[in-house]
Amino acid sequence: MKIRAKGPGKWQCVWELGVDETGRRRQVTEMVYGTRAEAEARWIQRAAALQRPGRRDPRPRTVGDVVDVWLAHVQASGPRPRTLESYQAMVARFVRPTLGTVPLHTLTTGTIQAAVDQWARMPRQDGRPGPLSPRTVAYALACLRMALAFAVQGEWLDRNPATAVSVRVPPRAETWWDPETATRFLTATRGHRWAAAWWLALRAGLRLGEVLALQWADCDLDAGVCVVQRAMNIRHPGQFGPVKGVRGGHPVVVDPETVAVLRATQAAQAADRARVGAAWQDEGWVIATHTGHWVMPRNLVRAFHQAQRAVGVPPIRFHDLRHSHATHLMAAGVPLRVVADRLGHADPHFTARRYLHSDTAIQREWIVRAFGGTSGHENGGTPPQTPP
Repeated sequence: MKIRAKGPGKWQCVWELGVDETGRRRQVTEMVYGTRAEAEARWIQRAAALQRPGRRDPRPRTVGDVVDVWLAHVQASGPRPRTLESYQAMVARFVRPTLGTVPLHTLTTGTIQAAVDQWARMPRQDGRPGPLSPRTVAYALACLRMALAFAVQGEWLDRNPATAVSVRVPPRAETWWDPETATRFLTATRGHRWAAAWWLALRAGLRLGEVLALQWADCDLDAGVCVVQRAMNIRHPGQFGPVKGVRGGHPVVVDPETVAVLRATQAAQAADRARVGAAWQDEGWVIATHTGHWVMPRNLVRAFHQAQRAVGVPPIRFHDLRHSHATHLMAAGVPLRVVADRLGHADPHFTARRYLHSDTAIQREWIVRAFGGTSGHENGGTPPQTPP
């Protein structure tokens, strides 16, 4: 999307039409007056018209043309910044170098499969040995599939040739703490400056970005309710936006122990405020530095891993605290709709697919309830273990 500011409320939109028979670059320009959003809407509208089937172009429409229009459409729809950035990164790294110049009318499932196979052999960007993660390749394919679905919707293609292409992604080894391990960790670290962070993740199911973006104004400690209504962009610390999904602003009830930890955090911040005086930044964060500023995600995660080592519990990711929360609720028989509400999921079926494990302990308990007998431990069965 090429839009240049030409003055207050004045925008120049530029559409690339490739080259003519002599190799000269062809462009269409138009001045749009109004807001930036209005200029973007006009750019998308005219881009679609310029790409309409039957229009005489000096060259055939390519996959690169489609992804350009699709990304512009996504950007105009106002997605979360991290989502748009990830789409742009996948297109720039995978789709455009391998398929960008392929004419749409020659694009086949086989062409896409060959490109996907090529992606799978690409090196990692972090310098680690070995091929790319299958999840990365699958995500790049998903972006291409969405772009081509947009082309089908715009009648630039009769069908989406990417729907028949797939990437085998092995199931991710999920890790979580059982209730006993979780309680031991929370008890041992209760006096930590940022203990409230892991209490909120483990007892309320908040994500890392949601924990870092929670403010005291969002918390009614007397009622025991926190409202999750924003999240920090972990890739761009200090930037805040709506929470992931469509259930932004959802209330989460917190238990009395978590309320007590939050009150202790308030008292610790009051002591910090008195100690630093004018250096205190009254920004209202629940998780804050000693001067009241928001906390860098990497610093909080580092502190969490240090706390795990100090307590001697099995190491897990910070996000696995949320995973543990959901697992504990389901093991306790909490209705799926309630679990989904706490996690901010609009669709309980997604909650079930993401968090309902084939836990042998849970299965065993229900089998005993249904058919009677013992749990199996008394007959030499092995007690269930927390996944590594």
